[in-house]
Amino acid sequence: MYENQANNTFYEDSFKKSETFAGVNDATTTTVPDLFTLEPLKWLYYLEKIINTRSFKKDGNDVTVDNLCYKPISNKGCLITSPMDYWKMNITLLDERAA
Repeated sequence: MYENQANNTFYEDSFKKSETFAGVNDATTTTVPDLFTLEPLKWLYYLEKIINTRSFKKDGNDVTVDNLCYKPISNKGCLITSPMDYWKMNITLLDERAA
């Protein structure tokens, strides 16, 4: 059961699951690329960092990912699942552990 009942009512009516898939579009290769090597993971880190820190204006108000994300538990932030969770969105840990 979710703790935040006010958000639950909102999300039951309007929450849409959003996903992003990363891959390689190369018809010349016959091998499956390893997306969990250091270079693609760093790309993912920087992409997530941009998404989480940028804002845009809508009706004169700043809108960020915090305004749009799913928050199943009050005061605990957005529920965003990512391979970067393993490294706690920390580029230093990624460099140390993935190398």
